[in-house]
Amino acid sequence: MKCTSAIRQMAYGAVPDALDEYLQMGATTARDSLRLFCKAIMELYGEEFLRKPTYTDMEKLYAHHEEKYGFPGMLGSIDCTDWSWENCPVAFRAQFSKGDHGPDPFILLEAIASNDLWIWHAFFGTEDHKRILYKTKHEAARKDVERAFGVLNKKWKLIKYPARGMSRRRLSDVMYTCIILHNMIIQDNEVAISPDFFREEHRRDDDPV
Repeated sequence: MKCTSAIRQMAYGAVPDALDEYLQMGATTARDSLRLFCKAIMELYGEEFLRKPTYTDMEKLYAHHEEKYGFPGMLGSIDCTDWSWENCPVAFRAQFSKGDHGPDPFILLEAIASNDLWIWHAFFGTEDHKRILYKTKHEAARKDVERAFGVLNKKWKLIKYPARGMSRRRLSDVMYTCIILHNMIIQDNEVAISPDFFREEHRRDDDPV
């Protein structure tokens, strides 16, 4: 029931208070369930579904991108989107606001996605990353990451609406969990260009055997 609560919060943007009668669960328990669910997903699947591309991955991505767009030497396209922070603490409002963005605070998500909508890189934080301008072919390629953002928001309504949490760390965990689950769905639908993952190749020297 706790997993159901967490998934409903992410998929439908349900507020914890709205689940008390349906799941017989208080708001505090529902919020804790989401927090623990996100931590578990990141710990179990983050290594595979938030990984950097391997050499074999890069070869496949280069070939696929050039075939589709006629633009060689690209793994994917980069762009930024933002998540409004409704309950941003007063002490952080200046840090997470920008004059040309309006008065409401927000947290920026920068991502690189390939044309299968797999998100290879994600940075969720405060740095002001300027969007890159592309020529005609490159501009068309950038639509891939914009489509990935659209799919992400459609699947996980929680990040479509202004963030209600007050902890920056919890919001970060939610965002990365949504990206991991997004990539899992891409792989499960068998549309990922580079779905192969060998855990031994990504093991660090200091990791336990």
